[in-house]
Amino acid sequence: MTRRRDPTQLQPISESELQPGDVLLSHGGTSVSKKICLIDRGDFSHASLWDGHTVLEATGNGMKVREWPLDSLVGKARYVDAFRPTWDDEPLGSLGRSPDPILKVAHSYVGQRYSYGQLYVIGTLVALGRLTGHPQGQSIFRTFGGELAEALRQVKDLGSDDRPMICSHYVSRCFWEADSSDARRYGLWIPFEPNALMRDFDDEAEPSGDAALAADASAPALDEPESTSDNSELSFDEWEDYEALMEQCKLALFGGDAPDSTPLRDSARGHRGHRALGAETRIVRAGDPELPVCCVTPGDLQRSPTLRYLGTFAQ
Repeated sequence: MTRRRDPTQLQPISESELQPGDVLLSHGGTSVSKKICLIDRGDFSHASLWDGHTVLEATGNGMKVREWPLDSLVGKARYVDAFRPTWDDEPLGSLGRSPDPILKVAHSYVGQRYSYGQLYVIGTLVALGRLTGHPQGQSIFRTFGGELAEALRQVKDLGSDDRPMICSHYVSRCFWEADSSDARRYGLWIPFEPNALMRDFDDEAEPSGDAALAADASAPALDEPESTSDNSELSFDEWEDYEALMEQCKLALFGGDAPDSTPLRDSARGHRGHRALGAETRIVRAGDPELPVCCVTPGDLQRSPTLRYLGTFAQ
């Protein structure tokens, strides 16, 4: 299930039109951001939350959940779209769904030192099996392999309470923990596919050669550094290398929380095998056993039927 951003249908929005609890999805503009969107099959590489005064986000800058001015987010990003949480056609703030419980959870994490940047979004996508096969896996190894391996080593010995929390994990956690009852009335609904490798992708293929170089060259320089390491010592000659990387990312980023999709993985047929295996898309909440909040990606939030598009901030 896809819900892609249509540039012809964008509506301008201003800060005055936002309400507390609105979700902001953005594209950073770096090559890392582009790779996240490519693997995640979405248009956004970052997610954050509006509290009525400022932006709350989990970011790699200082490894903290932080407060950040909206103007700074809009100024740094390639584009920023706003979404309003809506259940049964009733937006947040109605039917007794006050944003206060969400914001209480959100502010409780501000300043805590276990938020991580976009490199860990790449790791999350690898752990979830979102790579579509050898070419994309080779590209990840060639471009980000050294940094990702070092990042995984840094978090390997952390306790479960300090496990890295990426941007979309933070946002979905704020909604999930806002209601601890069995009802989980603030949970965000997500189209869940038991194994993303099994998806049929109808979107454009990954650019290669001159097209890929031109795409990366057009990205504006932001505060997230580009990857420049030489990963020639890393081998990606066998499918087992991909399997090993997936397991390392799972262990470091999810611990025991990730759903086990191993029985559905089919390296020979790749993402074209989902119909034969009967792995149908279904709607679950971010936080349900099928989709722990640590496994939610920016693309998942983009596809959420709970989040209704409000508008796009002018650059």
